[in-house]
Amino acid sequence: MKKALILQGWYQKPDKHWYPWLKKELEKRGYEVYLPDDDLTVPEHKLFWQSKINHSKIKQNVKEIYCISSDNDPYTTAVVTEQMSKRLSGKFILLKGKGHFTEKFGVTKIPELLKYS
Repeated sequence: MKKALILQGWYQKPDKHWYPWLKKELEKRGYEVYLPDDDLTVPEHKLFWQSKINHSKIKQNVKEIYCISSDNDPYTTAVVTEQMSKRLSGKFILLKGKGHFTEKFGVTKIPELLKYS
């Protein structure tokens, strides 16, 4: 069975933004989806890019990595996301007009993500 881990942003909840939508869509495609609550400690989202992480360890343990950015995110630039993608040997995906991928920016679905499932 394919597995997916969805990490929500800092101080976010798993029932907000596009997280529940993606979980449901991936489950329809046969994925076992893990969408942890805020009791799980994992460096991610904006702080993830700036943390000292073991890139080689991640690459050894993850089959596919996608680093997704929006061209108008006011908090994290596409350049930073693309640099992380290169360090992780991942695929960089730039979307237009999605802001910071939150309800505040009107984002409750990201259909582009399903191209990679």
